[in-house]
Amino acid sequence: MVLTTLLVCIFPLANACSHVHYYTNQPFEKGHSKNLSYAKALQSSVRSDEVMFFVAFSGGGTRAASLAYGVLETLDDIPIGPQSTLYNRNRDFHSLLDEVDTISSVSGGSFAAAYFGLYGKRIFSDFSERFLERNVGRTILYNLALPYNWFRIASPWFSRSEVAIEYYDRILFDGKKFKDFDPLIQPLIQIQATDIELGRGFSFSPDQFRLICSDLSDFPIARAVAASAAFPGVFSAITLKNYTEKCASGEREWMRQALEERDITSRQFYYARDLKNYLDEKKMPNIHLLDGGISDNLGLRVPLDATLSFGGGVEALEKLGLQETQAIIFLIVNAQTRPHKGFSLIDATPGLGEILDSTSTVMINRYNFETVAFLRDTLAKWKKDIDADRIVKKVNRPLNFYVVEVTFDSLDDDEERNYFSCLPTTLGLPKGKVREIRKVARKLLLQSKEFQRLLWDLKISLRDSESQPSGPPGPALVGKGPQSPLSQNRQTE
Repeated sequence: MVLTTLLVCIFPLANACSHVHYYTNQPFEKGHSKNLSYAKALQSSVRSDEVMFFVAFSGGGTRAASLAYGVLETLDDIPIGPQSTLYNRNRDFHSLLDEVDTISSVSGGSFAAAYFGLYGKRIFSDFSERFLERNVGRTILYNLALPYNWFRIASPWFSRSEVAIEYYDRILFDGKKFKDFDPLIQPLIQIQATDIELGRGFSFSPDQFRLICSDLSDFPIARAVAASAAFPGVFSAITLKNYTEKCASGEREWMRQALEERDITSRQFYYARDLKNYLDEKKMPNIHLLDGGISDNLGLRVPLDATLSFGGGVEALEKLGLQETQAIIFLIVNAQTRPHKGFSLIDATPGLGEILDSTSTVMINRYNFETVAFLRDTLAKWKKDIDADRIVKKVNRPLNFYVVEVTFDSLDDDEERNYFSCLPTTLGLPKGKVREIRKVARKLLLQSKEFQRLLWDLKISLRDSESQPSGPPGPALVGKGPQSPLSQNRQTE
């Protein structure tokens, strides 16, 4: 009887080992891949040529996903009426959310970005239940503790992250791949991770995958999100294969010039030097990826670095097909924490774990500030070049840049700011806290002076008096205006 029981218990585990498989990315095959260029996606007919709208979702677990979700809700609640330059009379309901061209995301923010990229405004009907209000982290830990997974994880072809990937697919992504994104209708989604060999961001984007001669279209979305959110120590790295010997993509012209000039004070030189590593499969046959927040917790660095290949602002507009654009918007949704450890109030030396946690938080926050400063400097240079070029060409069409930040640091009330900044960075928060974050996301966005300036310039009216821009005299309110069924449902929650 005992022997029979042991066989019954062991057989499924042995069977599990036999089904352990190692997934890897596939090489690029001409005529097969559905990789899509950014320039083509930005020229989508469903979005206005007047604006280029870029959104970045930071890392920060469920807290970050909730803040991102709240911003998406708010954008969808802002109708574009007939008085706006973005108005499209052929659309039944047209909100500011419909104008978002690209979303770049890191870690916790990647869950919201990927789901929205796949299913669009369906996110407002089921994402909160499927993800935000679940204790995802606790369930993954429970799954890792199952004996069934002990034997699988013991295999060299399986890891802790594989358990997470299976769970993400089950609750959110349904086995979908990058070819299931449709950036001609929904925004183009860039999911960011960190290459731990180079210590820099790695983007799940067509351009990045072409560099390693790999096919992004057949890559599972859950796997990309898992890489973006693979916190070191908790999850294992996601590994990609380099196939440059199969297609010999070679150096781009701008890379060759930057490496030849070898200007060690130039960002372009270091960017080219890093990318060159991917062009040698023998030198770098494998690419190991962990949480995107290690290299950039805002999801801005990789897109910003990519602009270095364009040259100046004029060249960037030409290569992206944005010559007619009048407004370029960067909306940064930053869920960074500033936990108060109270070290200065005690005589005892802080423990190693507390020091490591505090040090990483300080580094991320400081790096976030530098990244946004880099963005502002870049855009200032671009605007100067573009304005001068348009004067020479006698183009009477000014180009304006907008950098809108949604961050808990913007809250005026000390108690409220400390409350949200100290929420834990976990994949699981109580429902009440999730709803509080969604509510404060709306407040932060609508009270942003830069966002109010954007609405004023685009002649977009807000529908309720408490949200009326308080800066320069804004456009007259137009009442509630057209409203999507999903936003009507949200207001009753």
